[in-house]
Amino acid sequence: MDKNKFFIALIVFIVVFGSIYAAITLSNKTSLEVIDPQTISTDTQVVSQEEAPVAATSQTSAPDTLLGTEWGWSRTEYMNGSKTEAPAGKFVITFGADKTLSSTTDCNSLHSKFILDDEILSIGPIASTKMACSGETLEAQYTQELSRATSHVIKGNELRINLYKDTGTMVFFRRVKVIDPTPTQ
Repeated sequence: MDKNKFFIALIVFIVVFGSIYAAITLSNKTSLEVIDPQTISTDTQVVSQEEAPVAATSQTSAPDTLLGTEWGWSRTEYMNGSKTEAPAGKFVITFGADKTLSSTTDCNSLHSKFILDDEILSIGPIASTKMACSGETLEAQYTQELSRATSHVIKGNELRINLYKDTGTMVFFRRVKVIDPTPTQ
């Protein structure tokens, strides 16, 4: 197969896979909210992880594992003291129980496999849909940082992904399902 046919086949595969993923995601649409402990007001009731009902979370595995969890990117903290703040709700990453990763960005969707061995985390190669994006986007930076993951730490509702050569840390917050108290008829 020549180079052009290979790239055309790859693009078709990515578009088809992205369409299937979008269809599945839309058919399973659930209201989700990112919990950032820094923004919880004093009148909000906070339930500790020990007290939280299992059915109320989006995870299906133990709280200290990535498998079957969903996270919202909050920021990246660099070793030189600078930060990149993520736009709220735009960058959501899901670590599947089958060790596949999917993520939305401020423009496209990403898909990859990941390797997990205790705290060690390796992500890649990362495939992306290629929609035309208007305005500034953090997608390229976010994708590059994910591909530079070396390890991770989960503490409560916070996930920290450490980057190659200790250049920085990506900070994520666990996403949980918001249960609608209105009964459906």
